[in-house]
Amino acid sequence: MADPYLYPGTTILKNHFDIRDAEKLERRERRLTFQALTVLQRDPVDGQFDFDHLRDIHRRIFEPVYPFAGETRTVNLQKSEEKLGGASVQYAPFHLIRIQAGQHLKELGSTDWSGLKDMSRPQDMALFAQKIIDVWQVHPFREGNTRTTMTFMHQFAEANGMGLDRELLRDNAEFVRHALVVGTFGQSEHLTRILTDARQREFTREQEGKERGLAKEAGALPKSADDMLTELAYKLAGTDDLAKQGEYLDQFIKAAQDVGSEDHLELARKAGLYKEKLERREAPEHERSAPRRSSRGSGDDGYGL
Repeated sequence: MADPYLYPGTTILKNHFDIRDAEKLERRERRLTFQALTVLQRDPVDGQFDFDHLRDIHRRIFEPVYPFAGETRTVNLQKSEEKLGGASVQYAPFHLIRIQAGQHLKELGSTDWSGLKDMSRPQDMALFAQKIIDVWQVHPFREGNTRTTMTFMHQFAEANGMGLDRELLRDNAEFVRHALVVGTFGQSEHLTRILTDARQREFTREQEGKERGLAKEAGALPKSADDMLTELAYKLAGTDDLAKQGEYLDQFIKAAQDVGSEDHLELARKAGLYKEKLERREAPEHERSAPRRSSRGSGDDGYGL
């Protein structure tokens, strides 16, 4: 039986551009799906993490390229896999796709994953990995199942407070796909390992973010140069007393020098120049007319508030 998804006599998937060259189609698909995936990361598909949600994700990723985006396949699949010596994973028969996918997604959604949220039970990642393998093995679509499953997985994980490091998984996409393949034969430890690493990285970032937030609230972290400059501007604008303004500038210069970053030191230098201007305003008239000493060859740029 001819594959209705292919142009007759070819192995090229029917597409919106009528491209019948495999390399050209691959380049076009990768560019457009990358754009779609980037948008999905910022604006994920709303849904209940059920089969319809999975289909909507596939539609969002592949509708720029394929007319079958979001549609359940109507043929059985066989794909040669390097890790299986050329054999194929046993994907779900097309007439059982909705039943099998629905069952696996129901199990995924009804499981308590709180031990991965706070990493109190990292061993639970083995079960999570197996559930993802189960969903992937159904292979509901004619093309794009791995990208769809991974996008679904990331969104599900983030919705359950157990986000995964996207960069690690993206940079090791080939390993992840091989892990999915061998996972269908009971070797889920490979996917478990990389998902555990991805969760641990994200969890560490989450904890560091919380600590930085608490430290900033407590005043234990240095303020950014922009924040310090804003505070100084308000203080200077709040008084016409030149002596008081000079005091504020001295405090600012010391604080910026204590932080010591390039941005802070540059602001300290400019604050020093501005303070010189204030001192000249306070000086007797005959001193105010004296030639101004240059500073580091900077001319008369001043502080520029």
